[in-house]
Amino acid sequence: MVWSGFRPSDDACTYGYLVPANMFAAVSLHQLGRIARQVFRDDALATEAAALADEIRVGIDQFGRSGSAVRTPSAAGSGRSRCRCKAAPRRPAASGRR
Repeated sequence: MVWSGFRPSDDACTYGYLVPANMFAAVSLHQLGRIARQVFRDDALATEAAALADEIRVGIDQFGRSGSAVRTPSAAGSGRSRCRCKAAPRRPAASGRR
């Protein structure tokens, strides 16, 4: 996984492995691999980007889960994970009228 010092909101990370940012990085690296192969005809870059994306996804699957299939917002990097959203309030349904 990729270590992050700050969240997108510029708040410092309590745990440095921000799972949503790592998921975004994995998707972006796969997209880079497709661009490298189709546009630049650079198979070496495409292979390297895909390998790094796969490595990040393995890290997410191994360290970014709490329970069977729940991905946590951040991971400690030591096998522990932290989820602050256990009792997140639900948004009211949009009624269309105000």
